[in-house]
Amino acid sequence: MITSRGIVTWQKGDLEFIAWLEEDPVGLVKAAMNVGDARLGPLMDEFGRMAVRLRLRLRGIPWPERKVLEDQEVSYFQKVVSAEQDFLKGRRDLINVLMSESEVVRGDIYAWQDKGSYVARRVQALILAEDAGDQALASRLRESLKASTKQSPGDPPVLVQARRWADEYAKKVNRKVVI
Repeated sequence: MITSRGIVTWQKGDLEFIAWLEEDPVGLVKAAMNVGDARLGPLMDEFGRMAVRLRLRLRGIPWPERKVLEDQEVSYFQKVVSAEQDFLKGRRDLINVLMSESEVVRGDIYAWQDKGSYVARRVQALILAEDAGDQALASRLRESLKASTKQSPGDPPVLVQARRWADEYAKKVNRKVVI
């Protein structure tokens, strides 16, 4: 589906894709895509849809000055969207990227991971692992959250943050989330 604002959404397997073009500060086209869980993501709209934000590392092309795109511009968008769409191989790969502490880079595409969202993303990965029936991974995630000693100045301990996120997310996915 393409919205009137130029946002393209679709689903492929167990992943949901949202792509759009925007103009960066120097007047270049920046193609962006968020890829999330198709099953639970819509329930988590308020919290980013259990998605990772994919971005292109390469320099973009000049922002079009016309309303009708030239073949070169259409080709650029198709190439970038195709590469971003192939970044994740499925739900298990999404879980692994959500678990990652920092950016995940694959070729010219990277998953932008805000360090401030690390604990929240780990809790989302836990929910997805449980939903996928991977109790071993869910158990490892739960234990890593309990054992983590990482703490930014002024932030509560990881376990306190994780439990707070688990309580918030549980309301959205209609299930108990135990840390």
